Amino acid sequence: MFDLEKAITEWRKQMQSAGIKSPAPLEELELHLREEIQQQATSGLNEQQSFELAAQKIGRPRAVRNEFQKIGGVTDETRQKFWRAYFIVFPIINSVLCLYCLLKAEMSPALRTSGFIATALAAGFLWMAPNLHKYLPLVRSKRTRMVLQIVPLLAWMICGCVFVNLVLPLLNPTMGQIVVIFIWLLTPTAVMGALGYGLDEAARKQTEPANA
Repeated sequence: MFDLEKAITEWRKQMQSAGIKSPAPLEELELHLREEIQQQATSGLNEQQSFELAAQKIGRPRAVRNEFQKIGGVTDETRQKFWRAYFIVFPIINSVLCLYCLLKAEMSPALRTSGFIATALAAGFLWMAPNLHKYLPLVRSKRTRMVLQIVPLLAWMICGCVFVNLVLPLLNPTMGQIVVIFIWLLTPTAVMGALGYGLDEAARKQTEPANA
C-alpha cells in the first residue's frame, strides 16, 4: 500500500543527494510538493498518482538544484568556504587593530589587561564559530533562528547606543578608558555573531547524515 509520508521522505533524500542540503530550500520545496499533491487530489486522483504528478511538476532533483544555484548566484559549498575564511581572517584583523589601539593609548596596566581579555574573547569565539554547531541545540525553524540571531543583537546595539550617547559623556573618561570600553562593547557582537552562525550550521548539518 502506498505510504505518502514515506514517499515524501524518500523524495527529500533524493533532493539532498542531488546537492540541496540547506534546510530552508528543502522546507520550501516540500511545502510546494504538498500543496501540489493537495491540488492534484482535488481532481480525483489517488495519493500515489497525486504524488507522482506533483513530483514531476517540481522537477528532477539535479534540475531543481541547478535552478536554485542560478537563483542564488553561489553554491552552498562556496558560501560555506567564504564564511570559514571570514572567521579566520576577520578575527586576525580585528585583533591587530585592537592591540594597536591598546598599546598606543595611555592607560594603566590593569586597564590594558582588560582590553587584552576582551580582544581575546572576541577572537576566540569567532575562531570557534565553524565548530560551535556541535554544542548548540538544533533549531529547525528558520524564522525562530532569525529571531534568536537578530533580537539579542538589536537589543545590544540599542543598549550600546544609549550608553555611548547618554551615560559615557557623564563619566568623562580618558582616551585609554574609551578605547577599552569600545572594545568591550564590540566583544558581545562577535559572540552573538558566532552563535548565530553556529545555529545555522547546526540546522544545516542535521541534513548531512541522510546524504551518507
